[in-house]
Amino acid sequence: DAGVRFYAGVPLLTMDGLALGTLCVVDGDAHPGGLDATQVEDLLALARQVMAQFELRRAVRDRDEALRRQRADEARHRQVLASAVDYAIVTTDLDGRVTGWNAGAEMILGWSEAEARGRHADLFFTPEDRADDIPESEMRAAREEGRGNDERWHLRKDGSRFWALGEMMPLTAEDGGHVGYLKILRDRT
Repeated sequence: DAGVRFYAGVPLLTMDGLALGTLCVVDGDAHPGGLDATQVEDLLALARQVMAQFELRRAVRDRDEALRRQRADEARHRQVLASAVDYAIVTTDLDGRVTGWNAGAEMILGWSEAEARGRHADLFFTPEDRADDIPESEMRAAREEGRGNDERWHLRKDGSRFWALGEMMPLTAEDGGHVGYLKILRDRT
């Protein structure tokens, strides 16, 4: 009824061999000899291009979904850190320099994240503890034992002291590599 006198098609196959459909050419005129070898190769190449576009769209969709999930996870992570205002949560690099500082750290310790970032985390340890190398001892315990606990005096930006319960843990990357430290303090005064 459509007046089709000629049809030639090739399957559209996924990389797994699943047939999604057919790429075809139709004509109202008959072609008794069919397609020549070059035309067959061209139709096959066009089918590969169509499938490459399908695969590209799928890859882009999967990437976009993964990015959406990652952004949602990061937003939830920021919300958790912002909500933990009773705890000073500080992250450092391997040398003990501050890389992250939550709102609780700002409230308890007095420095803003911008003021603390890049400085050594010993800034909130007392001079006596710095002289006794307590910050390094905590990092060593975190590296070697999985955590370094303390309950001692710490310093605020204004120089006042407060009694805090603290814990330092190794900060690890997704591959398990050690990339820094996580220090959590709770004001117990």
